[in-house]
Amino acid sequence: MNPQWIKEKATPVVFMTAVTFVCISLVGLVDIVTRPSVDRNKTLFQKQAVCDASATVLSGDLAAWYDANVTVVTNAADGPYYLVNGGDGVSRLVLIQQGPGLWGSITAYVGFNRKTAVIEGVTFQDHVETPGLGARIDEPWFRHQFAGKTGPFNELRPEPQDKTKGTRDAGAFDQITGATITASAVKDIMNKSIERAKALNAAR
Repeated sequence: MNPQWIKEKATPVVFMTAVTFVCISLVGLVDIVTRPSVDRNKTLFQKQAVCDASATVLSGDLAAWYDANVTVVTNAADGPYYLVNGGDGVSRLVLIQQGPGLWGSITAYVGFNRKTAVIEGVTFQDHVETPGLGARIDEPWFRHQFAGKTGPFNELRPEPQDKTKGTRDAGAFDQITGATITASAVKDIMNKSIERAKALNAAR
């Protein structure tokens, strides 16, 4: 076998192997270096989600408020939930509820007044819905329309032109134009949250 031929064939293989090794090493190094920041940001986003879902208006540091007012219940059969002591003396219940969206799972934090079972707030912590369509569930008008309602939600209304004049029907909410699948997923998530909140309140 021709040594020159072997050299010509082996050189690209050796080069690509070396490049691959270097790239993998760099990716691993970046992961090690950035992991503490990623974990810290994830924890911060979770605390902010609990704060928003409980309709708490912060006047100070988020971490300090969370440590002083939030209790995490981790031994629940349906997954962890949060008990929040409001500054107004009202106790809130914040549930984590997931459901399948168009492209993947949607994770919502849904807050309830423990005394009245009225929804206090909703925030969507994680999803991969279509930008400009389903991803608009993050918009304030969509999230805020649930506050003050009790559900369950059985009707989806068309998206209003004037976002300040959406439906106040306790059993309906305004969906996003062109995002029917996402709206149906949100309806299921909200209704499951309502059922779970009622069960937890009944078990008090």
